[in-house]
Amino acid sequence: MKKIIIKSPAKINLYLEIINKRPDGYHNIKTVFERISLCDRVTISIIPENKIEVLCSNPDVPSDKTNLAFKAAQLLKEGLSIRSGIRIKIEKNIPVAAGLGGGSSNAASVLLGLNRLLQLKLDKKSMVKYASRLGADVAFFVNEEPFALGTKRGDVIKPLQIKNSFWHVLAVPKITVSTREIYESYRKDLRLTKQQFNIKILSSALTRGDIPLLGRLIYNDLEAVTTKRYKRVAKILGILKQFGVASCMSGSGPSVFVVAADRDEAERIAGSLYRLKDINIFVVRTY
Repeated sequence: MKKIIIKSPAKINLYLEIINKRPDGYHNIKTVFERISLCDRVTISIIPENKIEVLCSNPDVPSDKTNLAFKAAQLLKEGLSIRSGIRIKIEKNIPVAAGLGGGSSNAASVLLGLNRLLQLKLDKKSMVKYASRLGADVAFFVNEEPFALGTKRGDVIKPLQIKNSFWHVLAVPKITVSTREIYESYRKDLRLTKQQFNIKILSSALTRGDIPLLGRLIYNDLEAVTTKRYKRVAKILGILKQFGVASCMSGSGPSVFVVAADRDEAERIAGSLYRLKDINIFVVRTY
């Protein structure tokens, strides 16, 4: 049996600004993605039966055609007339529906994995086209870059040439947040003042590892909406800000993160959070 095993990483948003709502129901955004070392493990196998199977270690993840990884395999099978059957096994480490892009990353891993496993010879441009049909974050993961600027729906990707890497503490409360609900509520909770975005300044801060400056630059338009609706997220963010480090929410939440000076500082901050109940704590770095 032919198979391939791929690490499927999570992401955080160092910056997320909502521009406007699109006619297709999505929103135009500006975002800066960072890929992090919290990874699922995706195993893709070729099977004799001409079908797609999805198996997942987390029962909260659907295994039918609503699964993004299933959709990714189906997209390639139909688009390229692939007759082989495909089995996708996902070992989940990334919390589900947490603003970390786990489902999108799994879908990207299927696209990348099948391209290699079946020697489809799809170039990056073709892969990105497939990715954009699946979801807003999939294109970022297909690019396989640690940092990138995302525009339009977040699916127009410009890799950022940042050689630096960072340590983070990731705090994920065990609650479910609806991305659709948060985006739809955004216009009602619109902040009166917006962070002024300058990608050159943010890129320079990332390149230099200037964490105090990053603390003034990282930003998320949706943070005000989610923290208003979910006091648990607001409380955790408040605790993180007491450490005087750069902190922010990722995506539509509920995950929040800090940018630490080094691994030791990240471990110290994480250690102080373990007393909190119903929360997952991860120490991660740029991947």
